[in-house]
Amino acid sequence: KPRDEKLILYTGGCSKLKGGLIAVKALEYLKHDHVKLVFLQYEKKNRGGGLQEIKNIVKRFVGKDYQYLVEQEIEKHGLQGKVIFRPSTDCVEKYYLATDAVVFPSTLAHQARPIYESGAAEIPIFITDFENTKEFVDETNGYCFPVSNAKKLAERIDEWIDRPEEALTRIEKNKMETLHNHNLNDLRKELISFFHDI
Repeated sequence: KPRDEKLILYTGGCSKLKGGLIAVKALEYLKHDHVKLVFLQYEKKNRGGGLQEIKNIVKRFVGKDYQYLVEQEIEKHGLQGKVIFRPSTDCVEKYYLATDAVVFPSTLAHQARPIYESGAAEIPIFITDFENTKEFVDETNGYCFPVSNAKKLAERIDEWIDRPEEALTRIEKNKMETLHNHNLNDLRKELISFFHDI
């Protein structure tokens, strides 16, 4: 990749819950034009006809075909060169190592494993500001934004690019939090303690 290009990883596929459409929409608002989104867990639909195609048409008509909404957003705003689609993988860690940041724009409170994965990979995390994740990520170790707010997400991404020193502080804090709270030694102790208690 070019030296000034920034790759942001989104791992959630075409899922409304995980906010793929929000991640794509944020690209429209960025002031920096050298940012690309690596969109993981994307599988091209077979439009070959039959009953499945009829179901897809009905879902599109009622606004429930989330993959179609993502694809339409990209086409409508000319974002084809800004989104890199990749299929599901058992080697997600390779993507964490190859990208510069990770985004988790979930639309509902949800298990937020990318917080710890970004901490281990030493890259910044952009995450929806839900109460259930504040225990693990806040403005000291990540970049938070309001639910479904693609414009605010774009502002946080621009802030990260514009203030690299602040980013390093957040990255280091998230790395330390991850090492402290999510390592195998402590997990073993916690499990033994849990089994003793029951």
